[in-house]
Amino acid sequence: MVYSVKNIFNTRIESMYDSRSRKYVGFDQYGVRNAEHYNSLDWKSLVREFEKETLCRHRAQLFRRSTLERKRVAVRLVHQQIADCEYGEDFTDMVYYVKNIFNRKYDSVYDSRIGKYVGYDEYGVKNADHYNNQDWKMLLRKAEVDTLCRYNARQYRISTIDRKVPPTVKVRQTKHADYGERTMFECSVWSFYPQAINVSWLIDGVETVTDVSSTDVLPNEDWTFQLHSYLELILKRGERLTCRVEHSSLVKSLEVDFDTFSLDAKYIKLSVGSIFFCIGFTAAVGGAVYYWWKRRSGFSPVDGREQTSTSLSDL
Repeated sequence: MVYSVKNIFNTRIESMYDSRSRKYVGFDQYGVRNAEHYNSLDWKSLVREFEKETLCRHRAQLFRRSTLERKRVAVRLVHQQIADCEYGEDFTDMVYYVKNIFNRKYDSVYDSRIGKYVGYDEYGVKNADHYNNQDWKMLLRKAEVDTLCRYNARQYRISTIDRKVPPTVKVRQTKHADYGERTMFECSVWSFYPQAINVSWLIDGVETVTDVSSTDVLPNEDWTFQLHSYLELILKRGERLTCRVEHSSLVKSLEVDFDTFSLDAKYIKLSVGSIFFCIGFTAAVGGAVYYWWKRRSGFSPVDGREQTSTSLSDL
């Protein structure tokens, strides 16, 4: 026979004990962590082995005496034990159930609110009375409220509800526009937790609320959130546009400026082009003047003197 104990969290199996390997195996990051913790507890392994004998073998023997040996039939038997922790919204209220299921029917259930087992049929009532008279089992069930329910609740809160993830922020134009043109700016805030967040716009360090809109806080698949805020504005050259984000994961507010390099690059190109044009034009004018002056100073006086010398020699 095989005895397995399955720990199920929100309808997903997170870890499972298998009597063949005599240890727990995790099925996700959270389950692997719990499996390692359970495997490090020697008493838990002993309890699981003891349960295999007291639950599986003992129950199989009782069932054979009352049914199979009497009726001479061959059937497949499946016994399940489900430990179920049910929590309230703030995890302070919790109920611990241990459900014994035999061939898909409830046999008996331990309820932490009343501190004992309750049977659901004639066979289950006998088992419930038997379990309730086992002092060690009652002590074990009370201890499991802390070792299973409260421990897992603390681990769950640390890794989910109580965790803090700082946001990633980016500011951009929704479409390109130059200085002096009306356009829309977007501040995208991604991957933050918890949900509460405050996003605002600053112009030269002064908060503005005019023409500001934003989306709702949207959930991501990894249990984080995102939000997008928009500002419609005619940006002037030299103005500083800032998106300010306030979140519990941040020691102080995060301020991200809009990068105006793409807008300034156009004017830089025009300025550099104008400078080179002026330099080229100046060089061209200077060269022309120099060439004109060179021709005028180098040929006119010489031609006059050469003509006078030629006339005198002819005489």
